[in-house]
Amino acid sequence: MKPKVMIVIPSLVKTGVFEVVKGIIKNNNGSVEFYLVSLREREADESEFIKSILGQDHLFILPGSKLFSIKKILTLNKVINSISPDIIHFHSFVADVFSLWVKSKKKPVLISTAHNMGKEDFVPMFGKVTGTLMAIVQLFIYKKLDYLVGVSRTVTNHYKNLHINNAVTILNGTEIDLTAPQEKCLSGLVQPIGIYCGNFEKRKNVEFLFDAFSEIKLPDSAPSLIVLGSDRTDSSVLETYKKRYGNTSIQFFGRVDNVVPFLKKADYFISPSKSEGLPMAAIEAMGCNLPLILSNIPQHREMKLERDEDICFFDPTNPDSLKNTLISFIKNWNPRHISSNKKVYNNYFTSKQMANGYIKLYLGCLSKDNYSDI
Repeated sequence: MKPKVMIVIPSLVKTGVFEVVKGIIKNNNGSVEFYLVSLREREADESEFIKSILGQDHLFILPGSKLFSIKKILTLNKVINSISPDIIHFHSFVADVFSLWVKSKKKPVLISTAHNMGKEDFVPMFGKVTGTLMAIVQLFIYKKLDYLVGVSRTVTNHYKNLHINNAVTILNGTEIDLTAPQEKCLSGLVQPIGIYCGNFEKRKNVEFLFDAFSEIKLPDSAPSLIVLGSDRTDSSVLETYKKRYGNTSIQFFGRVDNVVPFLKKADYFISPSKSEGLPMAAIEAMGCNLPLILSNIPQHREMKLERDEDICFFDPTNPDSLKNTLISFIKNWNPRHISSNKKVYNNYFTSKQMANGYIKLYLGCLSKDNYSDI
């Protein structure tokens, strides 16, 4: 009989967490039976897509837009007891908190995936007091789980250093539809065209990037940049940036349903982040065979896995480092150059490889086999 794995996520809205979960479920090799629980109802979610993969009776959406309530805890436990899962796998801080109230007749194995590094990510997003408190609660929860999965070796080592000895690594992966046509709604951009995809929160360091682009002076033209993303907590930030950098060759498109058409239009990908888990946006860019210009942080350095990989790094605290890196790349750019990054993506970062890692973990923890990192 196949083991039952219940995955719990905050919502079915397309985010990095959702893309990871979708990849795990979609690439199931038949070894396990998946159930998915969304903790709240949200507009523009992917419920119909998930139903097409799992079936109507394997998807549970807890009613209401609030994240926490006694009713939700009771409803989740009702779902757990109706399914009697062998494993419950939580994704994100919100889902992790619900693990504290799991009541099941059959004790399931509890797993969480760490998509970030706690305080380092929470404080810039939620402030010093709230962010620190969240990190403390997160660490408390992780110590109670049977397994913790880090999405990069940097994340795993971070928690091992905090005495989470049951932490293992499964690298993030994603699936890319390269049949999507190139984006046509772009004008006035001079090659080579850079692209940034991501949120505008502080740890993403986007103002540092936009300032550098707007200040670079080249003999022929200003460097071009496509920006996909927004601030998840303040919709006015995007409009502020559009006004501030409106006279530069930076074009803002906000959040888009599919980044691939824009990636196919670009000539390189750039990320100035101060902290990451293992960035899905950079992985997607690799899958589209774009060269990468990345901030010199451990999570980005992990992505350089082969000698001929097309990646260069800059100091995310030094504006001159970024400017000089960009100027050097632009001056030496050759439109006939073919990157090696698609090969690296195929070798390490596909959705199928990631899913195989999770399924190996599920089966291993039930049979008590030792799990070795991906």
